Amino acid sequence: MGQIPIRGVQCDWWQAQVTWPQLESVFTLNYYFTAQTWQTAAGFTDQGTFQVVPVRAEICGLANKTHNFHHIYDYADFQVTLDPLTTVFETPAGVVCPGRVQTRTLPKLKNAFIYREEIISPSNIAATEADNSQISQNDDGNADQGDSAIPIQLRISVPSIPYSATYNFYNFDQEDAEITSFDVSTCYTQEQQIGFKLTFYGTFDAPVKAYKTIFLLNTISTAAAAAGVSPLRIANAQFYFQPDQAFFVATLLDQAPVLQRYRKLAGQVLQYNNDAVVNNIMDVNDCANLCLSNGNFTCNSFEYCQASSICTLSKKHTNDGTVVPSAGKQCDLYDRTLGGNAYQEVQLQQAWQNLRNAVIKRLVKINIAFDKNTQTYTASDVSNDIVNTDTMTPSATSLLQNYRPMVNRYVPNFDDMILTGMSIDDCAQACNSQETFICNSFEYQYGTSECYLSHLHPDEQPDKIKSANGVDLYIRDYTTKFAETAGTTVLSSSNVIYQGIYDTNNCARLCVDYNEFSCKSFDFCPDIGTCFLGKTHLYDAPKSQIKADPMCNHWSRNYIDDFSYTKRSYIRMTNDRVISGITVQQCAKLCVEEQTFSCASFDYCGNYTECRLTSASLKNVGQVTLESNLYCDVYTRQYFPDGTSYIANPSKYYGTTQAPSTGLSSGAAGGLAFGMIILGIVLTILGIFIYFKVTGKGMDDMRIQFTKQVDEE
Repeated sequence: MGQIPIRGVQCDWWQAQVTWPQLESVFTLNYYFTAQTWQTAAGFTDQGTFQVVPVRAEICGLANKTHNFHHIYDYADFQVTLDPLTTVFETPAGVVCPGRVQTRTLPKLKNAFIYREEIISPSNIAATEADNSQISQNDDGNADQGDSAIPIQLRISVPSIPYSATYNFYNFDQEDAEITSFDVSTCYTQEQQIGFKLTFYGTFDAPVKAYKTIFLLNTISTAAAAAGVSPLRIANAQFYFQPDQAFFVATLLDQAPVLQRYRKLAGQVLQYNNDAVVNNIMDVNDCANLCLSNGNFTCNSFEYCQASSICTLSKKHTNDGTVVPSAGKQCDLYDRTLGGNAYQEVQLQQAWQNLRNAVIKRLVKINIAFDKNTQTYTASDVSNDIVNTDTMTPSATSLLQNYRPMVNRYVPNFDDMILTGMSIDDCAQACNSQETFICNSFEYQYGTSECYLSHLHPDEQPDKIKSANGVDLYIRDYTTKFAETAGTTVLSSSNVIYQGIYDTNNCARLCVDYNEFSCKSFDFCPDIGTCFLGKTHLYDAPKSQIKADPMCNHWSRNYIDDFSYTKRSYIRMTNDRVISGITVQQCAKLCVEEQTFSCASFDYCGNYTECRLTSASLKNVGQVTLESNLYCDVYTRQYFPDGTSYIANPSKYYGTTQAPSTGLSSGAAGGLAFGMIILGIVLTILGIFIYFKVTGKGMDDMRIQFTKQVDEE
C-alpha cells in the first residue's frame, strides 16, 4: 500500500481483507512495519540492513452483521531476540495442558544414581540439604543405559491441600553409583537384621590393602549370591585388614515386604481374568509370593479372598480389564506396580543359613585381579557374635573344627535324633550340647536342611559308611582338643590303660568321655595299641616323669582353642588374678581350670609374659569394651572343654559349691585325723580298765591277740 508515517515513524503499509465465517465477520487488517531505510533500536540484520519491526496493527469491520468495531494495537519496545533465561513461554506451575503434543520425550535415567538435594517449602523458608541415594526400575525390570540429561529441579504443587515444594538436585551421578551408597537398613527393625563377620586368611600387606574397595565390592556380591539375596540386603559393609587376616563385617537384612510391590483395591476384583486359581492359601503374603514367582506366565495382578482362602492370579493389570466389586466385598485386588517377574527373595533365617553353609563348604571365594596376577581368597569362618541381641542365637562356623567331614557319605540306621530347619553349624552345636546320649557324629541333608545325630563313631565301624549325593557325614575329631608332643610319654605309670586301641582319635575320645577324674592328657602308642589316660597335664608334670619314647606320643589338653583372639588390645582394670612368667597356653589352662571365679577371658601381654584372668568378657557376661595396646592381646572364652558354648558357670566342670574351708592344709588335716584315732584307742582302753575295776572282775579272762595276715600269692 506504500509508505505512511505512524507515530512519527516512516512505515511500510500492508493491508488484507479477512473473513471469519464462525463469527459472521468481515474486517480489514492494516499492518504497519518500519521502512527498511528507517534505523531502529533493534539493530541490523545479517545482511547489513536495518531490522524491520511492527509498529501498529489496525482492524475495522462488522461482527455478526450487527456490530461495527475498530481496534488499534501499537507495539513498543519490540525485540527480535529473547533473553535465554526468560520463562515467558513456559507453562505456569500447576497448569496442565490435556492433549498437548510432546515435542521431546522424558529423559531416561539409569537404574541407580546418587545425588544431593535441597528441599524448599514455602511454608518453611529455610532450605534442607540431604544426601540421597535412589533406585529406579524400568517396567521390564532390566537395566537401562539412560542418556546424558540429568534432573535439575522438581516442583510439586497440590492446590487442593494446598501444598507446594521445590527440590533442587546437586551432584547428580549415575555413572559411579556403587552398591555401598544404597543403605535401606533404617527400614528394618533390629529383629529383621543379622550382623555378621567373614574371616579371610592370607598375607595382607600395603600393596594388597590398596585394593580395599575391590575387596569390599566383590565380597558384597559374593556373600549376596551365597545367601540367595539381592546385594541391597548386604548393608553397612566394611572391610578390615590385619597382617595375616582380613574381616568383612556387614548386616544381613530381611526380605522386603512382598505386598509393597502391589497396589491394593479393597473389595474389588478383575472380572473374567482368572488365569490361575490356587486354594488353601492362608495368608495374603503367600498369594503375593505365588504371583511374584509364577513361572507359567507374568502375573500382573492377583485377588485374595481371606474367607475362602482362595488366591487368583491374572496376566492383566487393573487398567487392562474391568474392575468390579467382589461379592460381599470379601475379596481384595492387588495390582503389581513393578513390571516383569522379579527375583524371589528368601527370608532372613534361610538367607543366614545359606551363607553359613556356603562358608562351611568353602564356596565363598573372592577373586582379586592384581597388576600381575589374580589371587583367590576363601572365607574360612562366619559368625554373628559382633552384635548384642537377646533374640539371636550366637553362631560361629569355627565349631566345625571339631569334626572331620566326609563328603557325600552317611551311615544308615544309626539316627538317634532328627532335627529340621538347621544349618551345618547348628547341627554341630546340637551334637556338642546333646545330653541324652554322647553324640559322636552327625549327617546333614542339604536339600531338606535336616540334621541326623548319632551316638555311633564311624571310625569304630567304617564298613557302615555308605555313599549318597546331597548328604555329608561329620565325625567328631576329639584330637582337636589336644596338643601333641611326639616321641614322648608322661603317663607310663598311669593306672588307666586301654588295650586294643589303634586310632589316636579313639584314645582322645576315651579321655574326653572319662568320668572317674578330669582327664587332661593321654599317651598313645599305636604300634602296641595302647592308650594311657592321666589327670596330669604336660605343664604340671615333673621333669622326671617326662620321658622320650619313639613308640609313643603324648597329648595334653589344648586349652587355647576354647578362646577367640583379638590382637593389640586389653581389658582395663578388671583383672581378678594376675600371673607372671608363663606362656599364653599356660594362661589359657589357668583360665579354664580357675575355680574361685568364672574366668570369661584373659589378657596376655607378651612383653613381660603377664597373664591377667578376668570374669569380664566382650560378650554375654559383664560385657566390656577393649582398649588398644601394642603388647597385649585379649582371649575371650567361647567354649567349655566339651565344646558347648561358654556361659558363666564355674561349677559346670568342677563339681558343686565346695564347703567352707577350715583353714587346714591336707597334711595338717591328715595328722589331726591320725591323732584323733590314737586318742580314741586310749580312751577305749581306759574305759575297759575302769569297768573291770568297778565290777570287781579280773583281767586274766581277757586275751588280746594280734595276727599278721599275709595275702596269698
